[in-house]
Amino acid sequence: MDAIVQRSLLIHISEMDVRVNPQGDLSELTTARSELQKQRVKDIVTAFMDLPEANRFAITWWGLRDPESWLIEFWGNPEWGLLFDAAYRPKPAYEGFLEALTGN
Repeated sequence: MDAIVQRSLLIHISEMDVRVNPQGDLSELTTARSELQKQRVKDIVTAFMDLPEANRFAITWWGLRDPESWLIEFWGNPEWGLLFDAAYRPKPAYEGFLEALTGN
């Protein structure tokens, strides 16, 4: 990260999805995997927020709801990579995202 800062580069985390079913062993999202996803999202966003403001450009997500994730078609198994479920309800990952943005 120091090299990025020293070179005054802008960081853009783009088209983000966070996998929870890489082995394809789930047919529905479990609480344990949902909490793991929350922590991964929080870790990524915290690392971004730890950069100097001058180096932070943006974070963009692939979509809003899990059914819109590119992971499903690409990997050919169920995935829940986004911040909201199919009914637009926020998932724990959304909470992790907000916690990292606000420093909580």
